[in-house]
Amino acid sequence: MPFPTEGDFSVGNVPMRGVSRELTGFFEGQMLWVALPSEPLLDAREGATRAMLLAVIITPLLTLLFGYLLGQHMLQHLGRAAALADQISPSKNMAALPLPDRPDEVHRLISAINRLLVRIDAQQHREKALLGQIVHELGAPLTVLKATLDRAGERTGDPEIQKAALVTDELTFTTQDLMQLARGELDLKLVWHLIPAQALRDRLERLVPGTEYAGDWNGMILCDPDRLTQALRNLLANARRAAGPGGCVCLTLQAVGEQLVFTVRDSGPGLPDALGESIFDPFVSGSGSSGLGLSVSRQIAQMHGGQLTGGNGAEGGAEFRLSIPDALLADESDELEELDELTLGEGLVRG
Repeated sequence: MPFPTEGDFSVGNVPMRGVSRELTGFFEGQMLWVALPSEPLLDAREGATRAMLLAVIITPLLTLLFGYLLGQHMLQHLGRAAALADQISPSKNMAALPLPDRPDEVHRLISAINRLLVRIDAQQHREKALLGQIVHELGAPLTVLKATLDRAGERTGDPEIQKAALVTDELTFTTQDLMQLARGELDLKLVWHLIPAQALRDRLERLVPGTEYAGDWNGMILCDPDRLTQALRNLLANARRAAGPGGCVCLTLQAVGEQLVFTVRDSGPGLPDALGESIFDPFVSGSGSSGLGLSVSRQIAQMHGGQLTGGNGAEGGAEFRLSIPDALLADESDELEELDELTLGEGLVRG
């Protein structure tokens, strides 16, 4: 054997590596010896090592990428359903979510959501029907009672009777707020009129006496007079309760840009900081009222294309700003297009 049986050696100038094994069985007592050039062996080992390292690094990344893409594909319907579910508003729409074509787990989940929406919608209809019936039953006797007390107060001048008449006024407006809450925005349609701002002020002076007025009341307002009166009356009544008998309540009308802004200020203690935006939620009150007025007033403002915001004034007391679009300041083409889209009442007065 001219070469070592194990280890490295050279044949000429070629490095070699040999290895030997003892044979067993039929060839027992003999030896198998193999030698190969060292360089290709080292190259193969380094190549295998690099391949293993790449596999260790790339395989998890590819697995994560594939899983992410597969998950996105599988859950694309769920993402669209979640986006649509975010747009569901009990007061605006309760439409069913579209179902994916494939009957998978996402299909089952969206189906369950749709069934829940159906039950919620049915429950809301029952609650609105019940609330509407209660308001209807209360409205008739309150109307009779109010008329009777008004006549008795005018005839006798008794302050207690006049005070009772004011209480019936409060109850009447509360029933109106309850009715609007029951109807919601879907069932309530505005009847648009172009009225003088002074006419709106005259109605408010009769409903909430003792209110101070400022700003410009010489213009015209495109609105539903009954609903806008209801919204402003709620704000003024809350302000009067907060200010007390000797306090001050002021209503200012100003044109700001293309908006008409009604600002109600009072000299009361202001809004509790803890309430925040929840002051506009139904049945939440900071002044001892029913808690419906602010919610209804904001709904009316939004139906007019405006907004209602509230907070505390710089000089103390609460301050509410109800804004609606000023149709007289809009471009003529935009105004005509907007009026075409509105359901105008038969009593529309053009100034």
